[in-house]
Amino acid sequence: MKFTVVGDGDQVTGRLQISSGPVQVVDQFLLTGDRPLAAGRSPENPILLDGVKISRIHCEFARGLTGWEINDNASRNGVVVNAQRMAHHELSTGDIIALGDVELAYWDVAPPVEERLTKPTASPESADEEIIDLGALASEEEEIIDLSAEALEDDLLEVIEDPPPIAAPARSPQKTPPKAN
Repeated sequence: MKFTVVGDGDQVTGRLQISSGPVQVVDQFLLTGDRPLAAGRSPENPILLDGVKISRIHCEFARGLTGWEINDNASRNGVVVNAQRMAHHELSTGDIIALGDVELAYWDVAPPVEERLTKPTASPESADEEIIDLGALASEEEEIIDLSAEALEDDLLEVIEDPPPIAAPARSPQKTPPKAN
């Protein structure tokens, strides 16, 4: 199976696999980065597709907050996702995309949690969110907590080997019963 990595990132976050249509140069496109990726017949497109019903710049794949999205570029034959023509669609694993006479299947490839952490903007009515740069939040003097299974196991073993002292429970003063006269 032939594939090509497209985008400006170093981590694959989505995958497109050609499932039917004319023979293509590659069978799969591994999506990386955050920049939009144009798809169509033009050789300048990162996602180069050959087919008589495909426009030069048929559509673009872009990274949204929840994953990859597809946007039609006013192509003659449109973008069809799961048998419905759409101008825009947020992609999910298993989506079938028809671009002219080429059919592709889409799969999410989950990024690390840190990449997708977001914080709400000042306006609660706004749907916009800003991605937090975790590296910028940590200074040289702050300790970054490692929550990986390996680190947690090491911490647990350290406690088992050298348990902290256990303080005796505080006793409440006992009242002596009154003496009977």
